[in-house]
Amino acid sequence: MTACFEQLEAEPQTEIDIGQLTTDERMVLRQIQINGTVGVTASNSVGGFTGVYYLAGDEQAAAERFVAENPALQEIDFSTRNPISTSVDRAIYDWILHFLGERELEKHETVVIEHRSDGTVWCVGRRT
Repeated sequence: MTACFEQLEAEPQTEIDIGQLTTDERMVLRQIQINGTVGVTASNSVGGFTGVYYLAGDEQAAAERFVAENPALQEIDFSTRNPISTSVDRAIYDWILHFLGERELEKHETVVIEHRSDGTVWCVGRRT
């Protein structure tokens, strides 16, 4: 196991040298990276974002680190299509919104309850 991989096991990282990882280690490496203004108009774009590398399964911690590293996220209107929603998977996007205070997620065994900042509450279960 490489030292770089051990750092990723400890917590998501903003800078790593991917070349130091073994092939097996690279297979579980993931990154939150925002692709500029893909899918949104230039008027909705925000400056560059610091990407976060993490290991598969550590999405929650990676989203928390991404929010901590990118204060410009506070300037985004999340009620419309935005660079974040068009660049990351839905699970990552939900955690980013959670750590920004836009949505509060409660995960239970068979149900997820989502509280939105506008007062809307969603309850999603296996049967509903």
